Amino acid sequence: MRIPVSLDRKVFFGTNTKEPLELDDAGKSKEINLLSSRRVHMRSFHLAWLGFFSAFTGWFAITALISSIKADTGISDAQVATSDITNVASTIGFRFFIGPLVDWIGARRTMAAVLTLGSIPLVLAGLVESGTGLIVVRFFIGLLGAAFVPCQYWTQSMFSDSVIGSANAVTAGWGNMGAGFTYLIMPQFYNMFIAANVSQHAAWRATLVIPATFCVLVGMLCLFLGDDKPPKGGATDQEQSAASAGAFEKAVAAETEADPESMTSERVSRGAEVFNFLKLAVSPPVLILMFMYACSFGVELCVDSKLGTYLTKHFTRPDCIVGPGESCSYLSQSSAGLIGSTFGLMNLFSRAAGGILSDWAASRYAGYGENAVATAPGALGARMMVQMTLLLLNGGALVAFSFIDNIQPAMAVLVIFSLLTEATCGSTYALVPFVDPKRRGTVSGLVGAGGNLGGAIFNVIFAAVAAIPTRGFLIMGGVVFAASVFTLILKIQGVWGWKGFAAVLSGRRDAAA
Repeated sequence: MRIPVSLDRKVFFGTNTKEPLELDDAGKSKEINLLSSRRVHMRSFHLAWLGFFSAFTGWFAITALISSIKADTGISDAQVATSDITNVASTIGFRFFIGPLVDWIGARRTMAAVLTLGSIPLVLAGLVESGTGLIVVRFFIGLLGAAFVPCQYWTQSMFSDSVIGSANAVTAGWGNMGAGFTYLIMPQFYNMFIAANVSQHAAWRATLVIPATFCVLVGMLCLFLGDDKPPKGGATDQEQSAASAGAFEKAVAAETEADPESMTSERVSRGAEVFNFLKLAVSPPVLILMFMYACSFGVELCVDSKLGTYLTKHFTRPDCIVGPGESCSYLSQSSAGLIGSTFGLMNLFSRAAGGILSDWAASRYAGYGENAVATAPGALGARMMVQMTLLLLNGGALVAFSFIDNIQPAMAVLVIFSLLTEATCGSTYALVPFVDPKRRGTVSGLVGAGGNLGGAIFNVIFAAVAAIPTRGFLIMGGVVFAASVFTLILKIQGVWGWKGFAAVLSGRRDAAA
């Protein structure tokens, strides 16, 4: 029995988890059975999102406990704000580095390394006693945010172009739920320690060990249970796993035994790779997608860190006089935190919706243009139309939210822009695999870094307009509007956005050529 999730029925809940998936000529799956954990495709699929999920729990663990940390250490609000920016901004550099690394050693090892190494500063955060210490340790915790790159590369290695948008969106969306999960669960672990008569000074420090341990355990699962690529040429799963496990070691051994002439050739090759990386980093398609991801995932990161405070401070009861220990806010801190966590938990379906919609539109219009394939002008044009539409709607929702002073309609608009923000993340990464198929890991890393850069910039903007926080949402909405226009000049595999739209709307084969 199959319960379809996508309109083309390629993404589904299948009760027969042993049923083999339909594969393309490269051994990549053309279907996604969300209930299956069968090796290699679906096991890697679930390890990819679980790895990113665990990284997110660690990445935002301190944010979920920041009230207790401030009360214990005396760290100021300004220092906390600086640490928030540092935590997001440092991931930019880490993602730049992780992109080429995952192209070199594969997603499985990279994911395991990121989770294991990222857990170290998370544990060391328990030694923090000052604002400076918090800023420094959160800089290195930002490494966990780079787990997004191997997550997306892994699905791109396992799934065909016809479902790659859905695969990317579901794994990233379910991984992003880690932010909402950590907002819910970390305070409960803290309360558990307090109930066990652990002092406040020690309780939050002990609580941080839990997500760090979770990251290490998931990293080991990825390393020992995952596969880098689907089997090809008749190789069994076990043979493919053994081959991938020894590939890196063989490469190192070959380099060690190489003669000076081949070593020189290798250095030239690496120099060419650096040049290609830099060339790719400044290419218009990558820069535009970085901007668009800054206006989707960057918005999500900023809202994750600002929403709870905004809800408690902006929506207050009229004619209220604050007394000792009282508040005029409609929402308590815990209620605001609960609402804020739903923003992250909506990733259960919202980011996937963007990728699934992009895949459906591409399959619907793949017959337009020169070829009825995933890279046909009509197919790429349809994906770009989905991208532009989501950005336009999201910009409007953010602007509308900035003008609402009543708590009830604000909650309705919050749900709408949450859905649109996360769906745009999914539709953005439905375009990423087509930019440079030979360097998908590098492109994923670069575009992902754009998301973190956007998050850092939007956090700075909110800090600059702290006296009137509604302006932060207004400015953010305006920037998202601007990003939508750039879809018209986005060019992927020779297809301009505006010409791709013409291919979809007119059906002419030469419209986007």
